[in-house]
Amino acid sequence: MVRDQHESSLNAEELATSLRARVIGQDAICTDIAQQLRRRLALRVHDKPVGIFLFAGPAGNGKKYLAKQLSRHMDRPLLTLDVTDLSSPYALSLLWGAPNTPTGAATPGLLTRQVKAHPTSIIVLEDIEKAHSAVLKKLLTAWNDGALQDNATHETFSIKRCIFILTSTVAAQDLSHCAEPSAPDTERRRSDAVALLRRADFPADILNRLDRLFLFRPLSDRDMARVAALEMEQMVEGYGLRLPPGGVDPTPLQRVITLNKERHVISTVRDLLRFVEDMISDGLIAAQQQGKRRVKLTFHDGRIIVESDDTHDTRLGQTSL
Repeated sequence: MVRDQHESSLNAEELATSLRARVIGQDAICTDIAQQLRRRLALRVHDKPVGIFLFAGPAGNGKKYLAKQLSRHMDRPLLTLDVTDLSSPYALSLLWGAPNTPTGAATPGLLTRQVKAHPTSIIVLEDIEKAHSAVLKKLLTAWNDGALQDNATHETFSIKRCIFILTSTVAAQDLSHCAEPSAPDTERRRSDAVALLRRADFPADILNRLDRLFLFRPLSDRDMARVAALEMEQMVEGYGLRLPPGGVDPTPLQRVITLNKERHVISTVRDLLRFVEDMISDGLIAAQQQGKRRVKLTFHDGRIIVESDDTHDTRLGQTSL
């Protein structure tokens, strides 16, 4: 199948730069996947999906977020499926549809409907190892055939323009060592990671079918602070407010993260983002209600304070840590 003209000349450097600006702490992966997509989309004829990629590593380190950013930058629809819900044979009907039965009408499948409506979709299968064996077998057949057939309508849809992203947290702690910068060269890391996944009983057929394995490394406190800074900036904008030039300085946030890790309040990025929302939302609401246009966030003695940027001494909200 011939690729779309604008995607066949994908600018890998531009894509990688865009991803690195948003997906914190995973620069090598952002660069690698951009290069992989450029090569695969440049193929004139392809009888399989654009790519079948596995994002492996600890939870909360940007796996699903990277898929979202790929969807945004490449202007491709995104379908995310939690495979935890696909652990029984009935998942086949959910994804591929169910035919007419004496007790019910035919029901098109969730996956087949998505591909029919959006043949260039990015399809994310979270925790792929939890899928029922029948689901995995059906996926492998679809990937090899480059097509899906809906059991309700008997229509066949090409998946040759789709990108499949599988995620997994299997053996996450051991895989973290493979992802560290001090680990051996990239190919050796992948080889070691595949061996770890096999020993952890990750589905062997899926490993054999992958086009690329990406190892997500644990985030440092500095990385987490950058994630929090971006989240805070988005929250401020979401309330219709503006920040001073330069946005939020992540440096003081590192101290906040370190303190609350010690108190076991924060352990993952998800914990941090919930914590950030609790810290600043009341102050932002107060600023909004007072008709303020600009605010700044300051850090004093373990507190984050929302202040009007017009009168720097007017405190609109604060939270003790």
